[in-house]
Amino acid sequence: MSKSNVVSFDKKGSEIRAKGDFLALIDSDIKSNPNCVQPIPAGIFERAERFRRLAEENRQRELLEG
Repeated sequence: MSKSNVVSFDKKGSEIRAKGDFLALIDSDIKSNPNCVQPIPAGIFERAERFRRLAEENRQRELLEG
């Protein structure tokens, strides 16, 4: 077994606790300031998809040229 497959339980536990703490902070902030929460505009997803598609097209073109 290579060392890249070995996972430190201490490190994973620390990561899980950090994520939990972060989510608790976000939850607390949302509950304290519900008026600041707004939906993400649908257009932003369309724009991100367009950028992803263009990046993939550029990558494919570079592979063909290079």
